[in-house]
Amino acid sequence: MHLPEGIEDTDKEKGVIKGIRNYYKFMVAIEKRSIQNTRKKAFENSLLSMVFLMTAYLMDQKDLVLWSKVIQEGILVGGWVFAWETFSKIFFEVRDGQKNEKQLKRFLEAQIQFVYS
Repeated sequence: MHLPEGIEDTDKEKGVIKGIRNYYKFMVAIEKRSIQNTRKKAFENSLLSMVFLMTAYLMDQKDLVLWSKVIQEGILVGGWVFAWETFSKIFFEVRDGQKNEKQLKRFLEAQIQFVYS
């Protein structure tokens, strides 16, 4: 940080550094929690996907009336939607969260200097 000469105060510098570090520690914790919640949601979606797909598979199509076939197709589509959501959360959202966490950790570990000129 570049500041004008004559306003040096080591106690304030320490306070600013501590505040910056606390902020980034908090942001890292939030990102970790977000990643954990995304993984949990992906697991829930995968369970729902399996239930829907198995239900659609186990329904016997031969003796179904039209409305039953429509319900079966809806369940099948729902299963594939939940499967896509699972992959989306695992391969896109978690990866982006990990990238953000890594960047926040870099900021947390960055050297902070006060230059007076």
